Amino acid sequence: MLQPVHDPIRNLLYAGDSRVIRSVYVDGRHVVDRGQVLSYDYPAAAMRLREAQQRIVGRATSLDWASRPVETIVLPTHQTRQSR
Repeated sequence: MLQPVHDPIRNLLYAGDSRVIRSVYVDGRHVVDRGQVLSYDYPAAAMRLREAQQRIVGRATSLDWASRPVETIVLPTHQTRQSR
């Protein structure tokens, strides 16, 4: 429960976590239901993102000044067993 209750709207807008919102209506249209945006196709967007990333990675070596492979241009933030 959000506290203090002297300005509940402000508490909801500025201190509330996204988990406290179930539905959002904009100009009478239901745009968020149970945390899911209804007007955006996330799986399709993720697929387009993966495709774009593959195109960029595929061209990176040819665009690099030293023709380095992507793995040496962009090092992993943390080493994993695969990156050792």
